[in-house]
Amino acid sequence: GERGGNKPGAARQAPMPRILRKETGVASLPSQGPSGSDGKPGHKDFLSIVVLGASGDLAKKKVIPALFALYYQNQLPTDNFVIMGYARSDLSDEKFRETLEARLTCRVDERESCAGKMDEFLAKCFYCQGGYDSEEGFERLN
Repeated sequence: GERGGNKPGAARQAPMPRILRKETGVASLPSQGPSGSDGKPGHKDFLSIVVLGASGDLAKKKVIPALFALYYQNQLPTDNFVIMGYARSDLSDEKFRETLEARLTCRVDERESCAGKMDEFLAKCFYCQGGYDSEEGFERLN
């Protein structure tokens, strides 16, 4: 038709992935909204960001600093999220945070509040050691 629905060669959009919420077992679309969308009082969605290869250069130099920039600009939740680093290196949560702190910079205008935001951000960073071919390692992320 004229609306472009079935034109030959027209790009087809992939179906929206459905996300299964472990705590409720309810499948939902990612765009269904913020916390409390299941209608139950006191239930809030929780954002867990898993960074694979977290002890590597790409994660330390680019990925985690980019996440910090989003956090600093209030583009990430302030209370309902964590960042889980996952890699083969044997690190504690504290050692992981120390390596991240050394790489985080305040490239923002309001540097006076940066240290507090950085401490808040680092308190949300955790580390899980495991191999990429290890089911047990990924189970510990849960």
